[in-house]
Amino acid sequence: MADVKKSWYSATEKYDVAETDKVLVYDGTTSYTVALDKLKNLTFNSATDKLSPNDTDTVIVYEGDIAYKVQASKLRGSGTGSGSIDITTVTEKLSANDDDKLIIFENTDMYKISVDKIKGVNNVTDTYAEFTGADGKLYRVQVDPLGNLYAIKSEAYTATDPLPTDNTNVKYQALIINQIYGGGSALSDTAVSHSFIELYNLSANEFNLKGIYLWYKSGTSAWESMPLIGIIPPYSSFLIRGSAHNSLFKDTSRLKIKNYDMDLRDSNGNLKSLPSNGMSVHLTIGNTTPITNPVRKLTDINGVTTVQPAYLDLLGCGGTDTATHTVTAYETNYRFGMSTNCACRRVDFYNGSGAKDISGLSW
Repeated sequence: MADVKKSWYSATEKYDVAETDKVLVYDGTTSYTVALDKLKNLTFNSATDKLSPNDTDTVIVYEGDIAYKVQASKLRGSGTGSGSIDITTVTEKLSANDDDKLIIFENTDMYKISVDKIKGVNNVTDTYAEFTGADGKLYRVQVDPLGNLYAIKSEAYTATDPLPTDNTNVKYQALIINQIYGGGSALSDTAVSHSFIELYNLSANEFNLKGIYLWYKSGTSAWESMPLIGIIPPYSSFLIRGSAHNSLFKDTSRLKIKNYDMDLRDSNGNLKSLPSNGMSVHLTIGNTTPITNPVRKLTDINGVTTVQPAYLDLLGCGGTDTATHTVTAYETNYRFGMSTNCACRRVDFYNGSGAKDISGLSW
């Protein structure tokens, strides 16, 4: 009805009408055309205007070619009549769908209008605005904690989560933990400005992190987790930055992490500091808490080896004291040497599930 109403403003006014001319009548759900000869005997202009009808008064209502008598109590918008609506008792709806209807009054005329006709744009929320990029894909533009704009493909939020058993797919085997660093409790003079975890995409295709969880812990602590959000380009790193340990402007900070892809935050939303004396980092599909020392594969008594669901990668490295700086989660075995001046990384991005593919990296 809203579309019909809008067209009236542009319609040509007709001063002379014939009895066969039609008028449009709307009964709330259906539109009808009615010939003027059905209405010609109704002398509305000479009728007395009654400003306060009683519930028992009747009005004439036309539905198509048929006229009906309807009591005013069935039509009134307030009061105690059997057809009344007391808006103070109506449940408030805090959100509306595009096909929901609103009742609009224009003087004495009432119309229903779909929400999608008046609500405005669809691409803006309280946290992001969505735009189509030059590549034809949707991007969400957001504001980081420092007030800077950044854009991520919308599919990083909307893609279907993988299943835990999808970890055997070559696509998911391409994601590795490449490097880890923790500054511990230090707040100055560390070689690296922030704690960090670097992931790497070994494939020639983009890697969507939707549904992937990052788990981390020190030597004997329990696993902590964080869902990952982002898309890693082919043969590229994805840097997750934790809390600061040294100033970005001091010479003692030899690796200054200014640019990164995601914050490392705890369950309360606070930036997380990673331990400097050894830790374990684990990647899984889904948020099921891993066992103390997850394994990639299990071999049964018949010699049949199966990949364990959800498992993607695990990297563990001890601190400088081989007696006390141990870790409980690692692949096969692990190396020592992590400190505020030394990170732990894979050699040439190789994931051979052993200590030989891990080395220290002094900053």
